[in-house]
Amino acid sequence: MVVQECGMFHGWNTTILTTEADVLQVLTVSVHHVQPSFFFGYETAPKGNVKIATQEKALIDFLYLSPAKSKLFRSLPELELPKRFDMREARHMISLIRSRRRRKRVLGLFEDLISGK
Repeated sequence: MVVQECGMFHGWNTTILTTEADVLQVLTVSVHHVQPSFFFGYETAPKGNVKIATQEKALIDFLYLSPAKSKLFRSLPELELPKRFDMREARHMISLIRSRRRRKRVLGLFEDLISGK
């Protein structure tokens, strides 16, 4: 049996369990309220005309959703930031979070992640 974690994409977490004979797909949907002003930081994929979060926005979204009751966004199994990850852009995105409490929490989580805590 092969277990493949497909990751999170716009609040969907999909795990596919595969045997030689069949495919079983498990889908968890978690709905969250996000300020409309926080919908930015996306690029259009080369194929399919689909918008995908930049690497900075994907990480900030994950941290933004970390206090959710669903617990889908509580921890990352591992994190290695690519060389082209823009720390300044990520911090700027955090600064755009309207809620002072949420902004402070996200910034703290971000600083812990990049410092290796």
